[in-house]
Amino acid sequence: MKTPQLETLIGVYYHQDFETVWGTLDDYLAHSAATERAELVDEIGGILVTLSNDAEIDRYLDSLGNCVDCSKEPGGYRGWLEEIARRVRAHLADA
Repeated sequence: MKTPQLETLIGVYYHQDFETVWGTLDDYLAHSAATERAELVDEIGGILVTLSNDAEIDRYLDSLGNCVDCSKEPGGYRGWLEEIARRVRAHLADA
């Protein structure tokens, strides 16, 4: 699976030194191009269709270097990715 924008988001922004989940996403949004953000939304959609459960999503995100633990959050990793996609789409609409 090729997800270069998600790899950037996870590897560069959600590494071990990230501060807050949504503040980190805001930082990504401030430093990425609109085309990159649109690709991220598409990549997340592909992951949510391809990976059928939270454990698979967690493993994939871990392979990218993810340091966010969503295992005990409502919606888990799927919910987190859905919310990222929703916020990125909203940001694109506002731009």
